Amino acid sequence: MAEKADIRLIALGYLPKSIFKKLEKEQKHNRREFDRINRKAEKALELERKNIPERILSQFGFHDGSVLSLEQSDSGLIMIIREDGVPYEDETPYTRVTFSNGIIIERDEKLSFASRAVKIDDETEGLSGCVWLYDELYRPENGYEAHMLFACGDFCCLTIACDDIVIEKNITI
Repeated sequence: MAEKADIRLIALGYLPKSIFKKLEKEQKHNRREFDRINRKAEKALELERKNIPERILSQFGFHDGSVLSLEQSDSGLIMIIREDGVPYEDETPYTRVTFSNGIIIERDEKLSFASRAVKIDDETEGLSGCVWLYDELYRPENGYEAHMLFACGDFCCLTIACDDIVIEKNITI
């Protein structure tokens, strides 16, 4: 028969020692299971990385960068990013990522790259308020698939399929 705890004690933050021990055991089991799944996912991502050319892999990833825009062009989807950090004296913080023949596979409804004025280093810039958090790149049979997670008030996902990814750093906007 399962032991029960008095709800009034739980509300006060107290548990019988036997229930606390069961929860500790369950926590250890859950931690081991999480670590096992995480190791498996890391191995799968590492295998995927081997299929991606170094010219893309070494430059793709803009953690804490602000996405200024995502627009359709004749060549595909073009994303402009203001990278985090202070650029060198003769450089700009801006990067253009062209997803050649790119199509959006998934886009959260709340994801918007609409520009608003933000003051940075005594200058006003138009930023979307969407910050690049994480990304994963995959190499299906034809082209690439980029999965990106942004913070835009909420966490929002964007997935783009494309033939190629061209990254141009130090651009002028």
